[in-house]
Amino acid sequence: MQNDPIGNTDHRTAPQPGAEADRYDPPLDRWRWEQAEDQDWRSFVEGGRARHGDEAFDRVVWHGGLAIDRRPLDPSAPPDRVPAGAGIVAWSYRWAPETPPLDLGSRLLFEDEGLLALDKPAWWTVQRTRASVHLALEDLLRRLRREPGLRAAHRLDRQTSGVVLFARSAGAARELQEAFAGRRVRKRYLAAVEGQPAWWACRSGGWWRREPGAGRFRFAIGSVPAPEARRAEARFRRLAVDTATALIEARPSSGRTHQLRVQLQALGHPLVGDVLYGAAPEGGRVRLHADGLELVWRGRRLSLSAPRPADLWPSPIDARPGGSRGS
Repeated sequence: MQNDPIGNTDHRTAPQPGAEADRYDPPLDRWRWEQAEDQDWRSFVEGGRARHGDEAFDRVVWHGGLAIDRRPLDPSAPPDRVPAGAGIVAWSYRWAPETPPLDLGSRLLFEDEGLLALDKPAWWTVQRTRASVHLALEDLLRRLRREPGLRAAHRLDRQTSGVVLFARSAGAARELQEAFAGRRVRKRYLAAVEGQPAWWACRSGGWWRREPGAGRFRFAIGSVPAPEARRAEARFRRLAVDTATALIEARPSSGRTHQLRVQLQALGHPLVGDVLYGAAPEGGRVRLHADGLELVWRGRRLSLSAPRPADLWPSPIDARPGGSRGS
Protein backbone atom coordinates (compact mmCIF):
# COMPACT_ATOMS: atom_id res chain seq x y z
CA MET A 1 0.00 0.00 0.00
CA GLN A 2 1.16 3.54 -0.74
CA ASN A 3 -0.08 6.79 0.75
CA ASP A 4 1.08 9.63 -1.50
CA PRO A 5 0.28 13.20 -0.41
CA ILE A 6 -0.48 15.30 -3.48
CA GLY A 7 -1.57 18.91 -3.11
CA ASN A 8 -3.87 20.56 -5.64
CA THR A 9 -1.98 23.84 -5.61
CA ASP A 10 0.56 23.72 -2.77
CA HIS A 11 1.41 21.88 0.44
CA ARG A 12 -1.40 23.20 2.63
CA THR A 13 -2.04 20.97 5.63
CA ALA A 14 -4.82 22.95 7.34
CA PRO A 15 -7.46 25.43 6.20
CA GLN A 16 -6.26 29.03 6.00
CA PRO A 17 -8.86 31.61 7.10
CA GLY A 18 -10.39 33.37 4.12
CA ALA A 19 -8.60 31.31 1.47
CA GLU A 20 -11.17 30.25 -1.11
CA ALA A 21 -9.08 27.32 -2.34
CA ASP A 22 -9.01 25.87 1.17
CA ARG A 23 -12.78 26.12 1.40
CA TYR A 24 -13.76 24.78 -2.01
CA ASP A 25 -10.72 22.88 -3.35
CA PRO A 26 -8.71 21.35 -0.48
CA PRO A 27 -5.46 19.50 -1.17
CA LEU A 28 -5.68 15.82 -2.01
CA ASP A 29 -4.05 12.67 -0.73
CA ARG A 30 -3.74 9.71 -3.07
CA TRP A 31 -3.94 6.20 -1.66
CA ARG A 32 -3.01 3.22 -3.82
CA TRP A 33 -3.12 -0.47 -3.09
CA GLU A 34 -3.80 -3.86 -4.64
CA GLN A 35 -6.86 -5.63 -3.31
CA ALA A 36 -5.64 -8.62 -1.30
CA GLU A 37 -8.85 -10.66 -1.34
CA ASP A 38 -12.22 -10.84 -3.00
CA GLN A 39 -14.73 -8.83 -0.95
CA ASP A 40 -18.31 -7.69 -1.17
CA TRP A 41 -18.77 -3.93 -1.28
CA ARG A 42 -19.69 -3.57 2.39
CA SER A 43 -16.60 -5.45 3.53
CA PHE A 44 -14.42 -3.45 1.16
CA VAL A 45 -15.69 -0.17 2.65
CA GLU A 46 -15.20 -1.43 6.18
CA GLY A 47 -11.61 -2.36 5.31
CA GLY A 48 -11.01 1.08 3.81
CA ARG A 49 -12.40 2.78 6.90
CA ALA A 50 -10.16 0.69 9.14
CA ARG A 51 -7.13 1.53 6.99
CA HIS A 52 -7.68 5.26 6.44
CA GLY A 53 -10.19 6.38 9.06
CA ASP A 54 -13.98 6.39 9.02
CA GLU A 55 -14.51 10.04 8.14
CA ALA A 56 -11.81 10.21 5.46
CA PHE A 57 -12.83 7.01 3.66
CA ASP A 58 -16.55 7.78 3.86
CA ARG A 59 -15.76 11.13 2.23
CA VAL A 60 -13.90 9.36 -0.59
CA VAL A 61 -16.81 7.00 -1.24
CA TRP A 62 -19.48 9.72 -1.08
CA HIS A 63 -17.58 11.91 -3.56
CA GLY A 64 -16.82 9.00 -5.89
CA GLY A 65 -13.08 9.49 -5.50
CA LEU A 66 -12.29 5.80 -6.03
CA ALA A 67 -11.07 4.08 -9.17
CA ILE A 68 -11.12 0.26 -9.31
CA ASP A 69 -8.91 -1.12 -12.07
CA ARG A 70 -8.98 2.41 -13.56
CA ARG A 71 -12.77 2.56 -13.62
CA PRO A 72 -14.06 5.60 -11.66
CA LEU A 73 -16.63 4.80 -9.01
CA ASP A 74 -20.25 5.80 -9.51
CA PRO A 75 -21.22 6.44 -5.88
CA SER A 76 -24.90 5.92 -6.68
CA ALA A 77 -24.22 2.43 -8.08
CA PRO A 78 -21.18 0.84 -6.39
CA PRO A 79 -20.07 -2.63 -7.48
CA ASP A 80 -21.36 -5.72 -5.72
CA ARG A 81 -17.83 -7.06 -5.23
CA VAL A 82 -14.23 -5.93 -5.47
CA PRO A 83 -12.08 -8.80 -6.79
CA ALA A 84 -8.72 -9.88 -5.43
CA GLY A 85 -5.87 -8.31 -7.37
CA ALA A 86 -7.83 -5.20 -8.37
CA GLY A 87 -5.79 -2.02 -8.48
CA ILE A 88 -7.33 0.62 -6.20
CA VAL A 89 -6.68 4.36 -6.34
CA ALA A 90 -8.46 6.66 -3.89
CA TRP A 91 -8.35 10.46 -3.98
CA SER A 92 -9.10 11.92 -0.57
CA TYR A 93 -9.67 15.56 0.34
CA ARG A 94 -7.64 16.37 3.44
CA TRP A 95 -10.70 18.07 4.88
CA ALA A 96 -14.32 18.30 3.75
CA PRO A 97 -14.78 20.88 0.96
CA GLU A 98 -17.61 23.36 1.08
CA THR A 99 -20.16 23.33 -1.72
CA PRO A 100 -19.82 26.62 -3.64
CA PRO A 101 -22.96 28.81 -3.54
CA LEU A 102 -25.29 28.26 -6.48
CA ASP A 103 -28.76 29.55 -7.34
CA LEU A 104 -29.62 27.68 -10.53
CA GLY A 105 -32.69 29.79 -11.21
CA SER A 106 -30.71 32.99 -11.45
CA ARG A 107 -27.85 31.33 -13.34
CA LEU A 108 -29.88 29.96 -16.26
CA LEU A 109 -29.05 31.94 -19.42
CA PHE A 110 -30.83 29.95 -22.13
CA GLU A 111 -32.78 26.72 -22.55
CA ASP A 112 -34.50 24.85 -25.36
CA GLU A 113 -35.12 21.18 -26.16
CA GLY A 114 -31.45 20.50 -26.96
CA LEU A 115 -29.34 23.08 -25.18
CA LEU A 116 -28.94 24.54 -21.71
CA ALA A 117 -26.63 27.49 -20.96
CA LEU A 118 -25.56 28.47 -17.46
CA ASP A 119 -23.55 31.22 -15.83
CA LYS A 120 -21.10 29.00 -13.93
CA PRO A 121 -19.99 30.28 -10.53
CA ALA A 122 -16.32 30.02 -9.67
CA TRP A 123 -15.19 26.87 -7.83
CA TRP A 124 -17.72 24.53 -9.47
CA THR A 125 -16.19 22.06 -11.90
CA VAL A 126 -18.08 21.43 -15.13
CA GLN A 127 -17.53 17.65 -15.08
CA ARG A 128 -16.47 15.15 -12.44
CA THR A 129 -12.88 15.19 -11.26
CA ARG A 130 -10.77 12.35 -9.96
CA ALA A 131 -11.81 13.37 -6.42
CA SER A 132 -15.52 14.19 -6.76
CA VAL A 133 -18.63 13.59 -8.80
CA HIS A 134 -20.93 15.69 -6.64
CA LEU A 135 -19.07 18.99 -6.94
CA ALA A 136 -19.60 19.02 -10.71
CA LEU A 137 -22.36 20.96 -12.48
CA GLU A 138 -22.95 18.13 -14.95
CA ASP A 139 -23.83 15.71 -12.16
CA LEU A 140 -25.92 18.30 -10.31
CA LEU A 141 -27.99 19.12 -13.40
CA ARG A 142 -28.52 15.46 -14.24
CA ARG A 143 -29.93 14.83 -10.76
CA LEU A 144 -31.99 17.98 -10.31
CA ARG A 145 -33.50 17.87 -13.79
CA ARG A 146 -33.70 14.08 -13.97
CA GLU A 147 -31.81 14.09 -17.26
CA PRO A 148 -29.15 11.34 -17.02
CA GLY A 149 -28.11 11.94 -20.65
CA LEU A 150 -27.24 15.59 -20.15
CA ARG A 151 -23.59 16.30 -20.84
CA ALA A 152 -21.21 19.26 -20.96
CA ALA A 153 -20.48 20.59 -24.45
CA HIS A 154 -17.21 22.23 -23.35
CA ARG A 155 -15.38 22.98 -20.12
CA LEU A 156 -14.21 25.88 -18.01
CA ASP A 157 -11.57 25.61 -15.32
CA ARG A 158 -12.79 25.17 -11.76
CA GLN A 159 -11.97 28.76 -10.79
CA THR A 160 -13.27 30.34 -14.00
CA SER A 161 -16.79 31.78 -13.96
CA GLY A 162 -19.15 32.46 -16.85
CA VAL A 163 -20.98 30.95 -19.81
CA VAL A 164 -20.96 27.17 -20.17
CA LEU A 165 -23.12 24.99 -22.45
CA PHE A 166 -24.74 21.60 -21.79
CA ALA A 167 -26.27 19.33 -24.43
CA ARG A 168 -29.56 17.67 -23.52
CA SER A 169 -29.36 14.84 -26.06
CA ALA A 170 -26.77 12.84 -28.00
CA GLY A 171 -27.76 14.66 -31.20
CA ALA A 172 -27.34 18.06 -29.59
CA ALA A 173 -23.96 16.99 -28.21
CA ARG A 174 -22.76 16.08 -31.73
CA GLU A 175 -23.97 19.41 -33.14
CA LEU A 176 -22.19 21.39 -30.44
CA GLN A 177 -19.03 19.31 -30.71
CA GLU A 178 -18.92 20.00 -34.46
CA ALA A 179 -19.48 23.72 -33.86
CA PHE A 180 -16.60 23.94 -31.38
CA ALA A 181 -14.31 21.76 -33.51
CA GLY A 182 -15.10 23.86 -36.58
CA ARG A 183 -14.36 27.08 -34.64
CA ARG A 184 -17.87 28.35 -35.27
CA VAL A 185 -18.28 29.37 -31.63
CA ARG A 186 -16.98 32.83 -30.75
CA LYS A 187 -15.81 33.24 -27.15
CA ARG A 188 -15.07 36.35 -25.14
CA TYR A 189 -13.36 36.38 -21.75
CA LEU A 190 -12.56 39.04 -19.19
CA ALA A 191 -9.32 38.66 -17.24
CA ALA A 192 -7.82 40.64 -14.39
CA VAL A 193 -4.02 40.52 -14.72
CA GLU A 194 -1.02 41.64 -12.72
CA GLY A 195 0.75 44.77 -13.93
CA GLN A 196 -0.23 47.30 -16.58
CA PRO A 197 0.36 46.17 -20.17
CA ALA A 198 2.07 48.77 -22.34
CA TRP A 199 -0.12 47.69 -25.27
CA TRP A 200 -3.84 48.31 -25.60
CA ALA A 201 -4.30 45.49 -28.12
CA CYS A 202 -2.18 42.53 -29.22
CA ARG A 203 -2.28 39.08 -30.77
CA SER A 204 -0.67 36.04 -29.21
CA GLY A 205 0.07 32.77 -30.95
CA GLY A 206 2.24 29.79 -30.17
CA TRP A 207 2.52 26.04 -29.80
CA TRP A 208 0.64 24.78 -26.76
CA ARG A 209 1.77 21.60 -24.98
CA ARG A 210 1.80 20.01 -21.58
CA GLU A 211 4.92 20.91 -19.63
CA PRO A 212 7.02 17.75 -19.28
CA GLY A 213 7.65 16.51 -15.76
CA ALA A 214 5.06 18.78 -14.16
CA GLY A 215 3.42 17.14 -11.14
CA ARG A 216 0.14 18.91 -11.86
CA PHE A 217 -1.45 19.54 -15.22
CA ARG A 218 0.59 22.55 -16.27
CA PHE A 219 1.04 23.81 -19.79
CA ALA A 220 3.40 26.01 -21.77
CA ILE A 221 3.45 27.98 -25.02
CA GLY A 222 6.43 27.62 -27.34
CA SER A 223 7.46 29.50 -30.48
CA VAL A 224 8.31 26.43 -32.59
CA PRO A 225 6.39 23.20 -33.29
CA ALA A 226 7.12 20.27 -31.01
CA PRO A 227 5.82 16.70 -30.69
CA GLU A 228 2.18 16.75 -29.54
CA ALA A 229 2.13 20.57 -29.58
CA ARG A 230 -1.00 22.26 -30.93
CA ARG A 231 -1.49 25.78 -32.21
CA ALA A 232 -3.07 28.29 -29.80
CA GLU A 233 -4.24 31.74 -30.92
CA ALA A 234 -5.93 34.63 -29.11
CA ARG A 235 -6.44 38.39 -29.33
CA PHE A 236 -6.19 40.62 -26.27
CA ARG A 237 -7.38 44.16 -25.57
CA ARG A 238 -6.78 46.29 -22.51
CA LEU A 239 -10.01 47.68 -21.07
CA ALA A 240 -8.98 49.31 -17.80
CA VAL A 241 -6.04 49.71 -15.42
CA ASP A 242 -5.73 50.17 -11.70
CA THR A 243 -2.71 50.83 -9.51
CA ALA A 244 -1.17 47.38 -9.98
CA THR A 245 -3.59 45.43 -12.20
CA ALA A 246 -5.40 45.64 -15.51
CA LEU A 247 -8.61 44.28 -16.98
CA ILE A 248 -8.15 42.49 -20.29
CA GLU A 249 -10.62 41.31 -22.92
CA ALA A 250 -9.51 38.00 -24.45
CA ARG A 251 -10.89 36.43 -27.62
CA PRO A 252 -9.36 32.99 -28.22
CA SER A 253 -9.79 31.33 -31.59
CA SER A 254 -8.65 27.97 -30.23
CA GLY A 255 -9.69 26.15 -27.09
CA ARG A 256 -6.70 24.63 -25.28
CA THR A 257 -6.56 23.76 -21.59
CA HIS A 258 -5.25 26.77 -19.58
CA GLN A 259 -4.61 28.55 -22.88
CA LEU A 260 -5.34 32.12 -21.76
CA ARG A 261 -3.58 31.58 -18.45
CA VAL A 262 -0.41 30.43 -20.24
CA GLN A 263 -0.54 33.13 -22.91
CA LEU A 264 -1.01 35.95 -20.42
CA GLN A 265 1.89 34.62 -18.35
CA ALA A 266 4.01 34.55 -21.51
CA LEU A 267 3.06 38.19 -22.15
CA GLY A 268 4.37 39.06 -18.69
CA HIS A 269 0.96 39.59 -17.07
CA PRO A 270 -0.31 36.47 -15.26
CA LEU A 271 -3.90 36.38 -14.11
CA VAL A 272 -4.49 37.73 -10.63
CA GLY A 273 -4.59 34.76 -8.24
CA ASP A 274 -3.03 32.32 -10.71
CA VAL A 275 -0.17 30.99 -8.59
CA LEU A 276 0.26 28.01 -10.94
CA TYR A 277 1.43 30.43 -13.63
CA GLY A 278 3.49 32.88 -11.62
CA ALA A 279 1.03 35.23 -9.91
CA ALA A 280 1.40 36.27 -6.30
CA PRO A 281 -0.76 34.30 -3.83
CA GLU A 282 -3.64 36.43 -2.60
CA GLY A 283 -6.23 33.99 -1.28
CA GLY A 284 -8.83 34.36 -4.00
CA ARG A 285 -9.63 32.57 -7.20
CA VAL A 286 -7.97 32.91 -10.61
CA ARG A 287 -9.60 36.06 -12.02
CA LEU A 288 -10.97 34.78 -15.32
CA HIS A 289 -14.57 35.08 -16.53
CA ALA A 290 -16.20 33.61 -19.66
CA ASP A 291 -18.09 36.78 -20.44
CA GLY A 292 -19.79 35.89 -23.72
CA LEU A 293 -20.35 33.19 -26.30
CA GLU A 294 -21.89 33.41 -29.78
CA LEU A 295 -22.97 30.63 -32.13
CA VAL A 296 -25.62 29.71 -34.64
CA TRP A 297 -27.82 27.09 -33.00
CA ARG A 298 -30.35 25.27 -35.20
CA GLY A 299 -30.84 28.24 -37.46
CA ARG A 300 -30.92 30.79 -34.65
CA ARG A 301 -28.06 33.13 -33.77
CA LEU A 302 -27.43 32.98 -30.04
CA SER A 303 -25.50 35.66 -28.21
CA LEU A 304 -25.10 34.62 -24.57
CA SER A 305 -23.49 36.71 -21.86
CA ALA A 306 -22.86 36.26 -18.13
CA PRO A 307 -22.85 39.23 -15.74
CA ARG A 308 -19.40 40.35 -14.64
CA PRO A 309 -18.83 39.10 -11.07
CA ALA A 310 -17.86 41.67 -8.46
CA ASP A 311 -14.64 39.88 -7.53
CA LEU A 312 -13.29 40.17 -11.08
CA TRP A 313 -13.08 43.96 -11.41
CA PRO A 314 -15.20 46.15 -9.14
CA SER A 315 -14.57 49.48 -10.90
CA PRO A 316 -16.44 50.86 -13.93
CA ILE A 317 -15.00 49.94 -17.34
CA ASP A 318 -14.21 52.35 -20.16
CA ALA A 319 -13.73 50.13 -23.22
CA ARG A 320 -12.21 52.83 -25.45
CA PRO A 321 -8.72 52.11 -26.88
CA GLY A 322 -6.18 52.46 -24.09
CA GLY A 323 -8.69 51.81 -21.35
CA SER A 324 -9.21 53.87 -18.22
CA ARG A 325 -7.99 53.92 -14.67
CA GLY A 326 -10.31 52.22 -12.18
CA SER A 327 -11.75 54.28 -9.39
